Amino acid sequence: TRVRLMRSKIITPVDSVGCASLPVTVNAKCDIKQEDIEPKNYRLQLLVALMLSAQTKDELNAQAMLNIIRYSIEELHIPKGLTLEALLRIDEKILVSLIKTVGFHNRKAHYVKQTAQLLLEEFESDIPTDLVGILSLPGVGPKMGLLALQKAWGKMDGIGVDVHVHRLCKMWGWVDAKKCKTADH
Repeated sequence: TRVRLMRSKIITPVDSVGCASLPVTVNAKCDIKQEDIEPKNYRLQLLVALMLSAQTKDELNAQAMLNIIRYSIEELHIPKGLTLEALLRIDEKILVSLIKTVGFHNRKAHYVKQTAQLLLEEFESDIPTDLVGILSLPGVGPKMGLLALQKAWGKMDGIGVDVHVHRLCKMWGWVDAKKCKTADH
């Protein structure tokens, strides 16, 4: 209850440009309404946003996603924006330039391209529906995978814990700070 009260008084970047809301907010900047985003494309965009988000501020991740969507619409002439077809058609070097605002953009571009091919070949052109499948994708770890399953498929298979959750749990006394030294603890 206290957390909800505290969050109701504070607007943060994650509220508008966090990975779960990125497909909606970024597509809106390209005149694609929320109701026009196909579920399969939302799931793909969510996964790509999550893959790009590691060690990157939400605002910079949002810019990278916007760059990909605009390129897909303007250069590839795909009116739906970021789709699997678009990812498969974007040259990896161009993808690197589109996502240069995110940390480790060279590696992430490579992972995104590999993932697009795997989705096509092994997952019927959609993101996997279980944690084993999600974690089989290059560059996707447990936190990312759990978030993707929750937001894409409505599956709550675990809680993605990162440094922020770890810090807050210690601050609020939910865990023993002396025993809980890392997020894994």
